[in-house]
Amino acid sequence: VNKYLNGREVPKDKRNNLYYIDDMQKVHLLDKEGKYKDRVMEKDARLVMPVWSKKNLISISCRALDPEAKKRYVIYKFDEGKPMIFNLYDIDGNLNIDPKLPVFVCEGAIDSLFLDNAIAVNGSDLMRVMKMLKDLELIFVPDNEPRNKDIVRVYQKVINANNQVVIFPDTVDEKDINNMVLKYGRNEILDVINNNVYHGIRAQFHLNLWKRI
Repeated sequence: VNKYLNGREVPKDKRNNLYYIDDMQKVHLLDKEGKYKDRVMEKDARLVMPVWSKKNLISISCRALDPEAKKRYVIYKFDEGKPMIFNLYDIDGNLNIDPKLPVFVCEGAIDSLFLDNAIAVNGSDLMRVMKMLKDLELIFVPDNEPRNKDIVRVYQKVINANNQVVIFPDTVDEKDINNMVLKYGRNEILDVINNNVYHGIRAQFHLNLWKRI
């Protein structure tokens, strides 16, 4: 798993909330209610990104290490009632972020590891996340896919809810932070992100330009 993480240039100081499972059939050891009994098809080794609450394990997102795997990601939810916010809490139920500072909200868990004070929604409903974290200063960083109508709707939702959002310039072609880092380097991408945070009318203006790329 370290070979994979090194290849993706995931910062070593951000790997404390990542785990490894050598056989996906062992998921039942985490499944106290037995809801996935005999339902796990995969048998491969995977990188595991858990989502914790203050009290328990909400879900795990398992990333295939084999590039030929049929399913790149497999997600198992153990608590359906809560949003899957990666890196919000640690295994002991402590906050993993500083609530006094702006919090970056990414889509993918791995992408969030390249930013300081960042979480990932793992495909959760953004509006639920906004309500749950309404007392924090949030900066949303959706994927950089101007031709994807679903992603454009995500941007619009964020802007309509009066939140800050990162809208990448047309000089950046990669769709997610990890691929951007691999091409340009982490420091350069951090500068791009920090220099392209928009809000309100300016966010709408830049979204309209970005959609035309």
